[in-house]
Amino acid sequence: MAKKEKNELEIRYDIHKGRIRARTTVIYIDGTRGRQEAYGNTQAAAKRELKAKIEKVNAEIRYGEQKMNGEITLEQAVLDKIQERKNAYDREKGRERIRDTTSNRDMDVYHSLLEPHEIARKQINQIFPRDLENYRKWLENAQYDRCQIKDPAKHIPNLQHYSASTLNRMIRLVVGVLDDFYRYSEHKSPSEALYPFRQAVQNKTEADFLIADEVSTSLAYFAEKRNESKYPLDEIYADMFSVALMLACRPGELRGLKKRDWDVKKRNLHICRTGAYRDGRTKTEESQRILPVTDSVAQILERRCKNLKADGYIFPNTKNEVISESNANKKLQRWLKEAGITKNLHFHSLRGSSGTYMLEKDVPLEVVSSIMGHSKTETTRKYYVAVSERRKREVVERMEAFFSDGIKDAEKILRIPFVEMGREKKTLIAEGGTAL
Repeated sequence: MAKKEKNELEIRYDIHKGRIRARTTVIYIDGTRGRQEAYGNTQAAAKRELKAKIEKVNAEIRYGEQKMNGEITLEQAVLDKIQERKNAYDREKGRERIRDTTSNRDMDVYHSLLEPHEIARKQINQIFPRDLENYRKWLENAQYDRCQIKDPAKHIPNLQHYSASTLNRMIRLVVGVLDDFYRYSEHKSPSEALYPFRQAVQNKTEADFLIADEVSTSLAYFAEKRNESKYPLDEIYADMFSVALMLACRPGELRGLKKRDWDVKKRNLHICRTGAYRDGRTKTEESQRILPVTDSVAQILERRCKNLKADGYIFPNTKNEVISESNANKKLQRWLKEAGITKNLHFHSLRGSSGTYMLEKDVPLEVVSSIMGHSKTETTRKYYVAVSERRKREVVERMEAFFSDGIKDAEKILRIPFVEMGREKKTLIAEGGTAL
């Protein structure tokens, strides 16, 4: 059954796998040629499906031309950008990968920080610096309600300003869209008017980490809990916390570890994925690293990898899946409190504690940065603040002891009692009878 319909499309019909197939060669609205085919239970159904597919391609071509000319709205362009990130394909690993951020978080900031503003409905080619300046002022004053109670009778608004990191996420999306449009244009992009907000970075202190004897106290308590194993996951938590403290790994990196990441012969641990994201991506490219391990860590890994399949998680939950970080935080806080450490720490604090401990032992900053997988040494330097403050205090205490000893020696030599301020001046006589 092969028929040729004499109309504008010149459709040919035949039977393919029990269904009617319609095929044609079409010239699209941009002048390009292509072949299309569609299926249906009847010729009419196959023809409708074929025309729908052709119209879809033409619609994409029209939209592409509008996008190229900047005739689509900012919100359309941003949604396209989010979708592109979501569908970004990593050829090396053969899976989808979101490089900079999760699409869910991008959609959240889009709905909260772009959709309500009038700039979202403006065409790309009609957005000027003044529009972006006004939009940035609006972002600066934008607030959200932290109260989660939906009942109007009980709801008490608790308005808070958005953090700089959240606002900058939205700014990056808008700036990226504008820069893409103006990349090959003779006109300059107006995106400079939408500069990011400055993020307040608080220096780390001793309260943010385990310091000195607290490190050994914690490791000893983890070992005690491992041997006790009161609850099913206690042994796993104890091993995971110990490795985090000794290798300065991120929580997600440990949660995503698999048996094949542990090289028994070379005693190296390969950090190449995390359990923090569904796609397994690491935080940065520098986060992918190889760590030589100590004997203590090697013993833990060998015990955990025994009778484990290559793709099995080293630190799994009871279902052999990625373990929950929130549950790990609760467990760690409970154990530290039981161990007599009153600091309000979380799982990630163990990583910072390890970095601080290495710096305190005079390990070079560049080496610590490499071990921790930081892309810049400036990131590692924030841990040095806590170390330097501690050392300053130690130096002051040593100086105080030194001068205190010196004063005592001077008193012995000169036989001079030190007088308090405001007392009557006395004549003091040193050894040898010299009047002072």
